[in-house]
Amino acid sequence: MYLGEEIVADQIVNNFENHLFEVLQNYGIGKNFYIAFSGGMDSSVLLDAAHRLREKGKIKSLSAVHVNHKLQQNADQWHSHCQQICQQYQIPFYSTVLKWPDGKTSDSEEMARKGRYDYFIQLMKVNDILLFAHHQDDQAETLLFRLIRGTGIDGAKGMPIYRSLGKGHLLRPFLQLTRDQIETYAKKIKLRWVADPSNNDEKFARNYLRHQIIPKLKSRWPNCQSNLARFTEIATRQSVLLDEIAEQDLQSLKSEKIHCCMESYPAIEIFKLLELTEIRMQNVLHYWGKKYGLAAPGFVEIENLINQLSAAKRQSIQVGFSGKCVRSYKGILYLLENEVISPLRKSEVWSDITKPLELANGMHLHAHQTLAKGIRLPQKDEQVIVSPRKGGERCLPEYRNKTTDLKKIYQELDVPPWLREVLPVIYYNDEIVAVPQVFTSKPFINTNEQKQSSILFGLR
Repeated sequence: MYLGEEIVADQIVNNFENHLFEVLQNYGIGKNFYIAFSGGMDSSVLLDAAHRLREKGKIKSLSAVHVNHKLQQNADQWHSHCQQICQQYQIPFYSTVLKWPDGKTSDSEEMARKGRYDYFIQLMKVNDILLFAHHQDDQAETLLFRLIRGTGIDGAKGMPIYRSLGKGHLLRPFLQLTRDQIETYAKKIKLRWVADPSNNDEKFARNYLRHQIIPKLKSRWPNCQSNLARFTEIATRQSVLLDEIAEQDLQSLKSEKIHCCMESYPAIEIFKLLELTEIRMQNVLHYWGKKYGLAAPGFVEIENLINQLSAAKRQSIQVGFSGKCVRSYKGILYLLENEVISPLRKSEVWSDITKPLELANGMHLHAHQTLAKGIRLPQKDEQVIVSPRKGGERCLPEYRNKTTDLKKIYQELDVPPWLREVLPVIYYNDEIVAVPQVFTSKPFINTNEQKQSSILFGLR
């Protein structure tokens, strides 16, 4: 290498070091850093630049993490390559080999992604930071891919530079750099890296964008990638603003009356929701599902729910939403788990109330003894029986002066219909004592004037 080339290489290395150090200072210098190291060009550059910072004392703790997906013929050689590079740098090397189910699977890419993130989360401790080598070109590809598939402002944010990951955080310090800049660094200092042949297979949508579409866009609009990256930054700010508005709306939609046994579920009042403009209604429902659901709801899900709101004022509805389901009761929408709890079908004797009882429908019943007001302990000649609702039962709830039907008690206490066949009824012999988390029967209440133990029944 000529002197002039050495000077240029040194300047490139210094620029990368300065850029990386500046990002790390902004997001947690002095922490324990991991590099997600695939052995490819991008992560090799990130590892090299971070290693140089460590050698200068600017990074105290640095390790590399490699996941062998076993999807390519050369996966084991890549694994060995990464291990050798880390030995050369004297960087601690952590790795795992993913285990696959027998037979081919159509969603291997998604399973591989889940597998490596599960490993990252397992490895990281509180405040650890995992560095990814994603760059500006990757961001542009992500944005175009999402726009083509159909996305809103939330999806147009692209990949965040910094987010939580398990107990630690994920950081992408190269998002402002281009693939060309990274390749120049790699070639100038003669790094060794592995090439994944699947990156050239254009049957994958991202590869088609990378090799066919983006080069044409760059030839016509040289700044398109930086402009696309700038758009993701704008979309991120707009998304934050929309979320702030949605949170304000969501607070105003909360009902003062949550129906019996429903305190732990996200709930909003239908009449208040319908007072919003359609755009704000769409925005708050998207935010509601994103905040409490398994995934952000799509446009079709939101529209389907909005179309059923008028009916929900008069009758109960049930629709899929955000990987869960929305059900309505007496003017309130609840976001519930998708798994439906089976009705309770058979009675059983609870022989030892000091131990939790698992019911046939998967619910767990437990009893807690206390000196506070509660239900009196069963007497020696009384069996504790747990039974499903049968119809026609009568008892005297604490809030009444006359006995009445269990059905009417459920109606008076606003127990949603989907819970009435699920909840267990507790008897002492043939008399109703309580329905956990709903009511207690007045004749069995221990006011504790004689300082005797009482029982509080719970359900989960």
